[in-house]
Amino acid sequence: MAYFRISEMRNSSILRVYADRERIQTDPDYQRMSAVWNLDKRQFLMDTIINDFDVPKLYFHEFPKTKQLDDGRMIDFAIIDGRQRLEAIWGFIDGKFCLANDFKFYEDDSVQAASMTYADLSAKYPKLKTQIDSYTLPIMLVAADDLDYIEDMFLRLNEAVPLNAAERRNAMGGPLTEGIRKTADHRFFATKVPFSNNRYQHREVAAKLLLLAYSGASTDTKRIYLDELVRAFKERNDKEQAEELVKFVSDVLNEMCKIFIDKDNLLKTQAMTVIYYLVFEDALQDGWLDRISRDKLLSFETYRNNNTIAAETDIAKANYELLEFDRMSLQGSNDGVNIDFRFNVLKKFLQEGTQAVEGIRIRCPVCSREFDSFLNLARHMVLIDRPNVDRPSGGEHVEFLEKLLNKPFTEFGWGKDAQIAVALRGHHKKK
Repeated sequence: MAYFRISEMRNSSILRVYADRERIQTDPDYQRMSAVWNLDKRQFLMDTIINDFDVPKLYFHEFPKTKQLDDGRMIDFAIIDGRQRLEAIWGFIDGKFCLANDFKFYEDDSVQAASMTYADLSAKYPKLKTQIDSYTLPIMLVAADDLDYIEDMFLRLNEAVPLNAAERRNAMGGPLTEGIRKTADHRFFATKVPFSNNRYQHREVAAKLLLLAYSGASTDTKRIYLDELVRAFKERNDKEQAEELVKFVSDVLNEMCKIFIDKDNLLKTQAMTVIYYLVFEDALQDGWLDRISRDKLLSFETYRNNNTIAAETDIAKANYELLEFDRMSLQGSNDGVNIDFRFNVLKKFLQEGTQAVEGIRIRCPVCSREFDSFLNLARHMVLIDRPNVDRPSGGEHVEFLEKLLNKPFTEFGWGKDAQIAVALRGHHKKK
């Protein structure tokens, strides 16, 4: 039978907990990133403590015996809930911030402690400093023989302060959760990407890369599919496959590190980072890494920008495939069709240069009319003889698309140009 017990910590004054802080792990794997609280919230907490209001309960995981961390530190507890509160208190004691400029001590109006630090209080109002030191924190100790109970408690306690998708996934546990952490610790994320990691953004992208590697093709990277994959690995406890996926993705990221510079502006968005990853994965597997350079990637960005300018002047002179690439980069970037479309556009550019996105001629499989992109071909086939009053079932072009997609026109005919373009590209490759 599983063991699970909750008890109240004895001797939990602020000064005692501060003195024992080295024995408390603040960042167990299931925790959220720190620095979530702003200055106002930290100052409000200290106001609450000094004026002797209640503070919500904190929860510590109590280990059955002292545990040694990788850095050699010996710990007896890990914070399940209350990390931001504790770090705010410790920060105040360490002089990292002061009381609010409108602070009031309700018991004595003569006390003028606004904007004072902990050291200031010690010098001018030692009784207030003592009040902080002796304040008893309501700390609950949780003992369990299964870490799943602790992770589940973390999720439940944080329902009132919603975790983002990456934070919730991080608390699920299992071999792939550990794989996501390892992947997010790769030097690619530490040195190359410029976007922040204050709410596990690196782990969110890492999860997407592992899902793409697991799928072996472009696929939806929406939250529901990322969570399902993590749960599936946890249920199977498939550590071996998780490690293989981490190794596979790490090999691709190693190649990416050779091309991208530190804090590379090309990687400023998560959406484009995923597309670059797919290109490098494909190049590594199919042996065309030598065609990728940072100069080429910059040229692609320049070409996209020039195409946008051309569209503003005369849309007839713009490349619609690149315009669609830009539109997809701004909306629905986790959609599988979206990802596959943008991946193929960038891949063709890197392999063939500008001729891949301009000047190419693709024949319509029905009427043999030529087009400069699969996107324009898709629009042609949908519009040329779509169903109408005189021809309810549509013409030959619609019949061809219905067979290709194995769907009736009503399910793909409107607003699905990119999806049709991907299918047409696949058909073209098979010919």
